[in-house]
Amino acid sequence: MKKEFAVVETRMVAPHVASLTVLAPEVTKICKPGQFAHIYCGGGIYSITRRPLSISKIDDDKLSFLFHVKGEGTRWLADRKPGDFVDMMAPLGSGCYQLPESGSIIIAAGGIGLAPVIFLAQTAVAKGLKVSMVFGARDQDNVYCLDELERLGITVQVATEDGSVGECGFVTAPLERALQHEKPCGIFSCGPVPMLKAVVKLAKQYGVPVQVSMEERMACGVGACKGCVTTVKDANGTHYKNVCSDGPVFYGEEVFFDE
Repeated sequence: MKKEFAVVETRMVAPHVASLTVLAPEVTKICKPGQFAHIYCGGGIYSITRRPLSISKIDDDKLSFLFHVKGEGTRWLADRKPGDFVDMMAPLGSGCYQLPESGSIIIAAGGIGLAPVIFLAQTAVAKGLKVSMVFGARDQDNVYCLDELERLGITVQVATEDGSVGECGFVTAPLERALQHEKPCGIFSCGPVPMLKAVVKLAKQYGVPVQVSMEERMACGVGACKGCVTTVKDANGTHYKNVCSDGPVFYGEEVFFDE
């Protein structure tokens, strides 16, 4: 659905990360973890294409997003005030996270890959699943919103590359320890491609199914322009799928990560 939605709140949650909340009862009723919105970011040259933002949280009839403030478009979005309106297409994406009916799961996120997994965690907890999480970031300035998960009763193990929060290193270290302790029903991941590649490798090593949300630049958001294709593999070899319309969530074993 394409519509203008009223802004409820915008705030900076980290030096370069903003949160946007809009009133969107029509969307909250039908969206699923892993889906995203395509948002128009004001006037000027930076508004030629919309920005794809993962749905990060549902709160009754309110929809929230987390995003990096990197350029004029996202700065415009971060500057919206309550009562302003944003033009949004949502929910988009047919590839969503598929949760098991019961048991335990591990969520592995890195950087802004935290955005879609908060909604995922909300849904998993509401379903009665046991949820544990590992989160990786570059430094303390990139660790944010973990209180959202703690309020759900989820303990988050953090790893930062400089050791400023949690342990020093990559998210794969606490993930492997968790896999050594208990075999979950699945791993659900979002983050930079090198991280996803490492998570998929660990999941295969421990015999655990894994689903990954891919991050790609998008233009149309609906699969028409073919600007966000990713290489996937199956019994017939390798071919392309659109991250926007076929994904953004794929099973780890089908994604072809370049060596």
